[in-house]
Amino acid sequence: MHTKILVTDSRMRPGDLIEEGEKLVGKLEEKKFPIAAAFLRYPDEEDLLRLVIVSPFVGRKGPLTTYGYIRQAVEELGDAVHFGLGDISVMSPSGSQFRRLRRNVEGVGVPDSRPTTGRWLPYGDVYLYRWNPELM
Repeated sequence: MHTKILVTDSRMRPGDLIEEGEKLVGKLEEKKFPIAAAFLRYPDEEDLLRLVIVSPFVGRKGPLTTYGYIRQAVEELGDAVHFGLGDISVMSPSGSQFRRLRRNVEGVGVPDSRPTTGRWLPYGDVYLYRWNPELM
């Protein structure tokens, strides 16, 4: 299993994506942004790791407003994170893409009834930051 993933941003500065993702997720939670799930994963169609944030906010306010909120958190963190909005995907917990992913994640032992944080999953290369079934 991976212990650390190193990435390089557009300015060629190395950053630990796992730690930076945790900082961003923590900042969003600090701002009371509802997170049903947050994880790093390789999408099927790309070879680049993406931070995926699943929130009921996406369904209520739409993806553009959601990205604006996330952009604000990234800016507040400054050089502590090197994420660009192109490195982040947002999903609604009621969307079909997340429902399929949820079945797979819960099938590998993530409890479907209590929050889970900070662990690698035996489902592909997925690092789970948050899994909060109460918001799904």
